[in-house]
Amino acid sequence: MKNAKNKNLSPIKNADTSGLNAKNNVASKTKSTNKKSTKLRDDSSIKAKSANGVVLSCAKNGKTKKASKPKQTPASNKPIEPLNIKAEKEKQAEISGSTEINFNAKKFGSRNIMAIFLVFVVSIFVAGSVIIAGNFKQTPQMLADVTNTRIVQARLASLGYYDDVIDGIYDAKTIQAVKNYQADENLQVTGNLDDATTTALGVTDNAQANSDLYLLAKLIYSEARGEVYEGQVAVGAVVLNRVQDAGFPNTLQGVIYQPWAFTALHDGQFSLEPNSTAYQAAQDAMNGWDPTYGCLYYYNPATATSSWIFSRKIAVTIGNHVFCY
Repeated sequence: MKNAKNKNLSPIKNADTSGLNAKNNVASKTKSTNKKSTKLRDDSSIKAKSANGVVLSCAKNGKTKKASKPKQTPASNKPIEPLNIKAEKEKQAEISGSTEINFNAKKFGSRNIMAIFLVFVVSIFVAGSVIIAGNFKQTPQMLADVTNTRIVQARLASLGYYDDVIDGIYDAKTIQAVKNYQADENLQVTGNLDDATTTALGVTDNAQANSDLYLLAKLIYSEARGEVYEGQVAVGAVVLNRVQDAGFPNTLQGVIYQPWAFTALHDGQFSLEPNSTAYQAAQDAMNGWDPTYGCLYYYNPATATSSWIFSRKIAVTIGNHVFCY
């Protein structure tokens, strides 16, 4: 029985012992967990810095305490002087000004160098011009600039020496035409438009006269290029008669460009370049030939529409044009 009793109690005792052990294990775990959480709270104490730089910390009991402010060790015993903003600005302005002065000085120096270089180039050019003028070794192109090349080409064309476009370019064909003319006229064959050559050709180096001749030739060509030669000269004579009349502008340019004076200036024909015949007709008119006997107007009866022009006194009819006073 005793053994049986012990046997019967042994399971109970063992069961009680295992239950106690389990309870102890749970308590131990709970205690360990509480310790860990407490440690985390202690370790995660919040630190914050106030506006004046004082460090605050949360103590373990939840109360905030003031931490000690770190001591600042001055670099030296010399007191810190306040920053003078005005002085700093003046200093910066002075530095900027000196930089600008240095830059302007460099720029001014570059300009001086450029000016000296230009003076040197001009001096060489002047010296070369003097040497060339002294030796009379002028090129055809240089001498051609003295006169109106268009007029020379037109004159040579009328004489049969030039058969190219009258374009005012003193090119190889123009030079060759001048040489051929010089040879036939027993002049020094150079291809240059010297005084002897221009005199023989009947052209001048007067810029105004050449301009007038060119404009008059343009007007004759645009107004009467299909007319007989005398009729072309007559148109040029009318223009020159108006220059002399008090009722019209006193310059050839003024007469030609007078509003609505000539149809060719309004229909685009005045932009055409004149041929040699027009140049010759203009030259003859400027030399005094007036087939109209002093007329101031002309018109084509087949195309004129103005009743006023029909009322003018008729002087002569040349080709398709009627010339009147």
